[in-house]
Amino acid sequence: MSDTDTLGNPADLVGRLEARIERLRQAVRGANQEIDALTFSMVHDLRTPLLHIDGFAHLLQSSPGAVLDRESRDHLQRIIAATRNMSELIGALVEYSRVNSVELVRTEVDLEDLLDDALELVRPWTDGRNIQWRRTRLPQVYADENLLRQVFLNLVSNAAKYTQPRDPAVIEIGTREEQAREVTVFVRDNGVGFDPKYASRLFSPFQRLHSADTFRGIGMGLAKVRRILARHCGRVWAQAEVGEGATFLFSLPKDVGAKDVDE
Repeated sequence: MSDTDTLGNPADLVGRLEARIERLRQAVRGANQEIDALTFSMVHDLRTPLLHIDGFAHLLQSSPGAVLDRESRDHLQRIIAATRNMSELIGALVEYSRVNSVELVRTEVDLEDLLDDALELVRPWTDGRNIQWRRTRLPQVYADENLLRQVFLNLVSNAAKYTQPRDPAVIEIGTREEQAREVTVFVRDNGVGFDPKYASRLFSPFQRLHSADTFRGIGMGLAKVRRILARHCGRVWAQAEVGEGATFLFSLPKDVGAKDVDE
């Protein structure tokens, strides 16, 4: 008996494998939809009492009849600040969940245009700083323009944020060859960097390697970047050393026929 008789027709094997992969994809998609639905329900349940706390705290703060000593006013300010932070966390969680629920609209996208958009958006809070932007020509890719714009905005704004102590700050954006079937873009800076052994933690929700007192943020941006790129069959990773800057890289397949995936 031949190997073909034992294993079956190769075309049939490929068909069964593709069907199994599609069933797995549907199972993962269904599980993610359930998680996203639970997230939206949880967010609604959290927002209602949070709005009440914030509203009553502001009423108490502005009430002409309220007589509060210095310590009480300080406690009230802390309550208001905490509700504001919690609201930001909830909003970030909603945006993170939406990445998987929106339909991908793939078109030919010029990465140069997306970089221009990102630089324009960060300009208001980088004006007055000594930042040297160095860029090389970026290619076109086949992707969802709106989602990919968020990737550029996050990586560029992070580079601007973590180079605040530097004068001059140097931020370089370009491409490099990693694999023949991929387009790889990097955003490199001379900022504060981080310990490379914690690099993988950066792309998980609510993970931060620097204190919020030093650099403001809630740790959701890079998790969102990872999810966006995963839907494009891409990937993201980071390289850094403490005090010596960081490089964030992401790749997208050159194959325009690549299907979107769900985590």
